[in-house]
Amino acid sequence: MMEYLWAIFVVTALTNGSGDQKYTRIDCLGTYDNRVTCEESLNQFVQAYTFADNETAWCLKVDQ
Repeated sequence: MMEYLWAIFVVTALTNGSGDQKYTRIDCLGTYDNRVTCEESLNQFVQAYTFADNETAWCLKVDQ
């Protein structure tokens, strides 16, 4: 069974002419052993970070 890590990513999205979003930049801000820890850290990060209009932060499953 493969074990996964969770990571916080800041995603920058650009909207093309048709209104669809294309994700152009992803910065990884750290990895965690489980989703709960990642989500808790994400909540703290969201409160402290100043986002641009086209940025969001997510916890995503990674395999390394």
